[in-house]
Amino acid sequence: MQMIISYQLKTFYSCVMKVILSLLCFIFFSTSAMGQWEQYFAKYDGATGSVLVDMSYAETAPVKGYEYVLTTGIEFKPCSEDGMPDSITYEGLSLMSDKLEQYLSIQLSSTLVGTFTHQCKRVDFYYVKDTIGLRAFLVNFYDKNSQGYRAISSMHHDPEWTTYFDFLYPDMYIIEYMMNSKIIRELFNQGDQLKKIRRIDHWAYFSEEPARDKFRLLVLERGFKVESMGKHRGEQMPYFIHFSRRDKPDIDYMTELTQILQSKANELGGAYDGWESEIVKQ
Repeated sequence: MQMIISYQLKTFYSCVMKVILSLLCFIFFSTSAMGQWEQYFAKYDGATGSVLVDMSYAETAPVKGYEYVLTTGIEFKPCSEDGMPDSITYEGLSLMSDKLEQYLSIQLSSTLVGTFTHQCKRVDFYYVKDTIGLRAFLVNFYDKNSQGYRAISSMHHDPEWTTYFDFLYPDMYIIEYMMNSKIIRELFNQGDQLKKIRRIDHWAYFSEEPARDKFRLLVLERGFKVESMGKHRGEQMPYFIHFSRRDKPDIDYMTELTQILQSKANELGGAYDGWESEIVKQ
């Protein structure tokens, strides 16, 4: 029996675009009852930055009543040439962040939405209901817990959660990279060495049939085979196309390919919905 590994992108259509200069290859993915946390690395002002973000708020933000964003953390040493902490420093930073999150949850209503590490600084992002007494609380907290490091804190009114969507939340291209990484990592975990060319299936959806038919011509020009087309009644984008091509599941190659397919589908008012591959062990 063949096993198929796939991931579809429908739940990520509402991405917010921002400029990321280059994406590195490490992606962390975790889903739990406490949120959907993902981590990605990118370049900010020419230096590597790490973003850890709770993706679950993309569907619910802005959260009513949580109108102020708090950015707080420390400058740390030692740090690597790319501005990241070593393992011992990272453990200490994580413990401090956990303690602050616990204290803030007791002192006032707050929700942690992300963490940014860049050029020897690590800051957490919270949305809070009000800021009364918050500055004095943070001064007291860091006096007791910062271990001599310089503390960084700022807060401002952000009722639309602009900081979350425009800075922390990944753009559609990073999300595609994450999803491609997830498929490829699962293929490898199932014994696929990722070296052999095989059939890879793709899907796209459109609100209008003529747009779907134009997309069909585009994929045929690129050497794809159309497996099926049809209409799902009751869907916002009911016109679908299922197409395939023989390719190798290489992360950089697949990300470039899916970005092209996503862009072409978007130009026609549609959406590319991901790909799947059977597991090839030999």
